[in-house]
Amino acid sequence: MEELATYGFRDRRKWTEKMSNALEHFAIADEGSAVRVALPVGDDIHWVRFSKGLRLEQQKVSYSTLSAHLSRVNACVYRYGSQQLYSAGADRNVLCWAPESERARLHLEAETTKKSAIMNDDWSDDD
Repeated sequence: MEELATYGFRDRRKWTEKMSNALEHFAIADEGSAVRVALPVGDDIHWVRFSKGLRLEQQKVSYSTLSAHLSRVNACVYRYGSQQLYSAGADRNVLCWAPESERARLHLEAETTKKSAIMNDDWSDDD
């Protein structure tokens, strides 16, 4: 085995306070040209992207922060078929994270369902 890329948390104090459960409750997603790792960091999630280059190429590591939980994130799970990341927190919320294309599709489905419910005639003639 050979180390190809590294993601380092910069502040050691924050590591001990916020990431004590990150190494047990993270999620991995293979995106073909890259691998993503969801690391719980306190009440945020670091969504880290490792490029899959050849050993001779420079490996690129980048991350974004997903913020919405009100307290510590306890676990992350990635759903491959829909490209959705689910996170569960101590705030008793389970959140679904999705790329913009998936969010637009889900919003359209919700609007269609809402319109269908409005147009549905639930009145009886006896009333």
